[in-house]
Amino acid sequence: MKKHLPAIFQDEDQIYVADTCEELKQSSLNQDVHVRAWSHPPYPGKEVDDNYIPEIRSIGLWDI
Repeated sequence: MKKHLPAIFQDEDQIYVADTCEELKQSSLNQDVHVRAWSHPPYPGKEVDDNYIPEIRSIGLWDI
């Protein structure tokens, strides 16, 4: 299984490491939250090809 790391974003003087949404993924598996999304791993949702709009990490909705 391929290991996916969270996205890292850099500003002029800051580095941001994105959350991998583990709590959201678990809530979705438990059916506490309904998630409809398309995403690049490690984010929740239907996985899309690595080359498919790589600048967008995830798009979708949650129904809580």
